[in-house]
Amino acid sequence: MALSSRNLDHLSDEYISSLRKRLSEKIVVTDGGCHLFTGTLDGNGYGKIASKNAQGKYAQLRSHVAAYLLNRGSIPAATDVCHSCNVKNCVNPEHLYLGSRSENVQHACRDGLQKTRLTDEQVLEIYRLWHEAENRPTQREIAKKYALDQSIVSRIVRKLAFKWVHEPPVGD
Repeated sequence: MALSSRNLDHLSDEYISSLRKRLSEKIVVTDGGCHLFTGTLDGNGYGKIASKNAQGKYAQLRSHVAAYLLNRGSIPAATDVCHSCNVKNCVNPEHLYLGSRSENVQHACRDGLQKTRLTDEQVLEIYRLWHEAENRPTQREIAKKYALDQSIVSRIVRKLAFKWVHEPPVGD
């Protein structure tokens, strides 16, 4: 399933059963109720599992997204699958809920999950690195430098996050 796919409609019942089985074989249940995915983790600590996309090719899917799709159904566009338990590799459907990207980031910052709180100067530096550098680094390289998720860098360079940094103060 491609990362942009938000439902399982294009997959056969056999394949969905296979995905469910592969996911369930890589889970350890904790005393706190988390179902920890023990398979491969990405650089941000989220589990990932291979799945077929609509074209029949394999792609990586975050394990908590797969768990949500298998247990709760489709995910609307522009919606994140969030963790109420704050454990990135938890795939317990009871700990997963849908929220906007903004809500998910606010939740992460509020609960201390965001690795770095950026200063206005750092936000401007990220913007300049992306837009003005002669040998422009990738968003992933910028994210690594600032210990951020690449999605945050993407929002900064598109002026969707930290908008106040890019806007002149009122009265100027």
